[in-house]
Amino acid sequence: MNCATCFDSQMSKVKFIEEHWEKIRAPFTAGIELLPNCNLRCIHCYEESERQKNQKSMSNAEVKLVIDILVERGLLELFFTGGEVLTRPDFEDIYIYAKRKGIFVSVLTNGTLINDKIIKLWKEYPVEIVSMTMYGYSEKVYESVTGVKGSYKMFRNALDKLIENKIPFELKFIGLKQNYAELSQMRQFSKELGVGSTTGFDIRPMNDGNPFPINYRVSPEEIFEFHMKEPDLKKFWINVALHEKDHSTAKKRAAGNLYPCAIGYHYVYITHDGNMQGCVKAVTQRYNLIEGNFEEGWEFLNRQVVSKKASKNFPCLTCDKFYYCEQCTAAFDLENGNPEKPVEFYCKLGALRKKFIDDIRRNKNL
Repeated sequence: MNCATCFDSQMSKVKFIEEHWEKIRAPFTAGIELLPNCNLRCIHCYEESERQKNQKSMSNAEVKLVIDILVERGLLELFFTGGEVLTRPDFEDIYIYAKRKGIFVSVLTNGTLINDKIIKLWKEYPVEIVSMTMYGYSEKVYESVTGVKGSYKMFRNALDKLIENKIPFELKFIGLKQNYAELSQMRQFSKELGVGSTTGFDIRPMNDGNPFPINYRVSPEEIFEFHMKEPDLKKFWINVALHEKDHSTAKKRAAGNLYPCAIGYHYVYITHDGNMQGCVKAVTQRYNLIEGNFEEGWEFLNRQVVSKKASKNFPCLTCDKFYYCEQCTAAFDLENGNPEKPVEFYCKLGALRKKFIDDIRRNKNL
């Protein structure tokens, strides 16, 4: 719901797809990770383990082949991510290729490398949205996260270029111990700019399971407090309570699915080395799309993710906090090595929100 890997403009399309093509399984939305490399060294980055592997990323021809495959199977919306996509020398060529396919194309970036050439590209071939991560409101906090001196000024310069050239963008905030005190300022900043934003606290282990990034995770109590003091976020969780039975995960949960979300059904993610997986977190269920074929990989994801049933012992199937915890089976697997073993962090957060909703209901205000 408040996923740090999602972005604001994407959510309306996801909702439309779910409502109108519920019974059609196709990769309508996809993300392609162009490379794991980045010009920043963010303290919480899950891609660090990929960089350490020094594994070769897809070639230009392979990326284009993947785009062709997905378009042929119904792709409507594509986003490019990394690492930092703008460190890839052939980004412009790949971007234009995707745009000429007639699909929506968005770019997830830290923004620091946006220059006049990139602005010209996005004006000639309009980008759907530039989803730019902001790590802090002040220079000191921003660079305490990115680990690169001068990165804050680069970010602000890029922001000015986007505004000046009327390039559509939104801001994404990732809550960490380092920037927690500035999150409200960042959200207010986005409102003053008149742009959309998302605020996520979804800090997870590296792709190889290294738990180091979790050291920077904000506590459940702090997340709950933040959501309660931000009027729109508080309203969001009350709305979730009002429409529990209408939640998109309700049917899949009732059917006993291990993964009650849309991964591998309407959404697919392609890693920098050509592996197809249900989402960015589902790293243990992946299929090599370069060496294999889409149909085989799509059926693999169907077995391993989409149609996978949970055991009767999976606690999330009967938990009354289910709609409030932001539970993620892939996150459980990544952090605990077991998709049926919930992460305590999410359970505590769900309990706090559930108590809040229950108190309102008892007071008959909801």
